[in-house]
Amino acid sequence: MFESGKNVTPVRFDPLSTSLYFNYREEQQGRLRQLWFDDPSTLRPKMRVAAREGLRGLGFWNVDLVASGGGGASAKAQEQTRAMWAAVAEVVGEWAAGRGGGGGDATPAAAKAGETAVVRK
Repeated sequence: MFESGKNVTPVRFDPLSTSLYFNYREEQQGRLRQLWFDDPSTLRPKMRVAAREGLRGLGFWNVDLVASGGGGASAKAQEQTRAMWAAVAEVVGEWAAGRGGGGGDATPAAAKAGETAVVRK
């Protein structure tokens, strides 16, 4: 969606929810909408909170929107998919090894630098 150029705002970071979002306008009815999403930089801290709090699992909503890495997925979409699953594997590995739940800054590097975050979806 963002890469289609239909957005009316840059990608923004919300520190309270540790999430990325942007606004876009619907084509047919012209309504303003807001799309919230995660990338590896926002997903890692959420998974680490789950580990720290002793949760026994994680759930993902619409994980099927992450490119499957095959068929018609662009090279960029395939790389973003690899990065997303690498973040999951990293934290699950920490969790399994008993290192999960460490502190750390939940702010993506781009947000710290005052830049627009890159969409990794």
